[in-house]
Amino acid sequence: MSAREAEDHEIVTRPDDFPGRPPCPSGTLAIRRPDVALLLAHDLKSPLATVAMNLEFALAEADALSEAAREALQDCLAANARAVRVVGDMADAARVARDGVRATTQATDVQPLLGEVVRHLQPEFATRHAHVTVRGEPTITRCDRALLSSALERLLEWTLRHSQGGGVELCCMDRVVSMRGRAEGAGSAFAGAPVSLATHYADAVLRAQGGAVFTEIELDGALFVSVALPP
Repeated sequence: MSAREAEDHEIVTRPDDFPGRPPCPSGTLAIRRPDVALLLAHDLKSPLATVAMNLEFALAEADALSEAAREALQDCLAANARAVRVVGDMADAARVARDGVRATTQATDVQPLLGEVVRHLQPEFATRHAHVTVRGEPTITRCDRALLSSALERLLEWTLRHSQGGGVELCCMDRVVSMRGRAEGAGSAFAGAPVSLATHYADAVLRAQGGAVFTEIELDGALFVSVALPP
């Protein structure tokens, strides 16, 4: 392998193919599950875009509305934006399941990458009145920078969403990126299983490069996400 190839090469992983099925009866349509998810994501994009456009129009024309009504419209717009992101996660997870992950690896300093991810999500932090603390040390890993950035952004947004106005602690140390989200107030423990489309997609992307994603609920109810970086 040449020096150029050693610095920048491709890793391709593909999931096991679906087990063989008997021929479909005449007149029926066979669609693999990942393809169904892609069709759903495609069909949801247009109505969600229409909802967003009309909410923005209503807000622009809402001078006569009360402050409570404007806040309700803002909440609807934020919820619609979240639905758009969920549809994007569903489509990306389906593509990973169907096609595998194609990663072009190169030496990457994770610390500046985390800074970019946090800056990109700053509007989300502001909207949720949440805060983020970042600490750690310079960490070089061989990875696909764009894919790692995408995975970290999805995981941080998911952790932020479940912090419920509390905060997120973000740390990069010993080749592990950790995220801890804790909601404020009594009875604010994380509800539900610590998995989502975001974790499914991120774990597939990381495992294709030699890393992994782990999630757990801590004793105090905080959501903890651990990202083992590629070697």
